[in-house]
Amino acid sequence: MANVKFSQFTSASPGPFTALAGYEVSGDNVQITAQSLNEVTIPTLSNAGEFGFGATILKDFVVSGTTLTSGKLYQFGYDAVGLANEWVEADNTTASSAESSGLLAICRDTTVDGSLMISEGIVRVADPGATWTAADNGKIVYVGATGLVTLVEPTTTNDTIRLIGYVVDGANYVISLNIDNTYLLVR
Repeated sequence: MANVKFSQFTSASPGPFTALAGYEVSGDNVQITAQSLNEVTIPTLSNAGEFGFGATILKDFVVSGTTLTSGKLYQFGYDAVGLANEWVEADNTTASSAESSGLLAICRDTTVDGSLMISEGIVRVADPGATWTAADNGKIVYVGATGLVTLVEPTTTNDTIRLIGYVVDGANYVISLNIDNTYLLVR
């Protein structure tokens, strides 16, 4: 029987959960009530596309006909020649938000199949072309141009404004990816 240990409780698999000191487990559905909060440490992510805790992965979601780049932001939809079910680089400068208003995800590995795409969680993005620092931690991250992300809210007419998360480790381009379903067009 394997033991599974989380930071606040343990369980013998299969078996009931047992709370550690200061925690309570109750009900048919596991509910954990903490008496105090523990500090969360942001993982060190060395390469674009690496992800940490809380990540939601779209695995084998679609086969793409083009090479995808790890750490870049992509939208699921039609490619430039009208082929459906492709991952295309998200772009806030495309007219009428065509490449930034749909399903977005960060590519995990440079690949031609788009088989591992991250739609939520802690993730390292590709170098956005501008230097980020620890002073950027907590700032809003927006869809940028050509698959990159930006800390600068778009202001050009017909650009798309779409929030995709927050900086958690600016010096290493690590964000908390939490893509907003809404978007605005600059007028």
